[in-house]
Amino acid sequence: DPTILRHFLKTRSFVFNLLDTSFGRVLTTLRVRLSPLEEETRQLYSGENLARHQGDLRAFIRMTKERNIPLMIIHFPFLYRLDRYPFADITQMVKGIATEEQVPFLDLTDALSRHPTDDLVIDWSDAHPNGRANRLAADAITRYVTMRL
Repeated sequence: DPTILRHFLKTRSFVFNLLDTSFGRVLTTLRVRLSPLEEETRQLYSGENLARHQGDLRAFIRMTKERNIPLMIIHFPFLYRLDRYPFADITQMVKGIATEEQVPFLDLTDALSRHPTDDLVIDWSDAHPNGRANRLAADAITRYVTMRL
């Protein structure tokens, strides 16, 4: 079974994993296929999953209001293709709920997209935000909160 073999090689071979990842990036760059991140995110935010996420967000907002807990929603985007962010529709959905529920919403995409993605991530193999990305986010959040006080 090719799936079992691929999994076996990915978990046990650095060279296979490197080649597989590199080839996948080429296909994604050429737009021959969605990246695994895009594919998985699209599945998580569609159909029944989308309805569940929306319901959970509304329930969380309702709970904070009932308990008189101040809430602010801050969107820290995936550090991936920020110049043409593929999940802007999901961000807009969350922003729409926040607006309807009168919850402050800050989208950090603009603050981060002014910088090359490579300058914002740990390294090419780890897309988590590095110190610079966190500093940019902290500065934007500070400005936003200060304006609201």
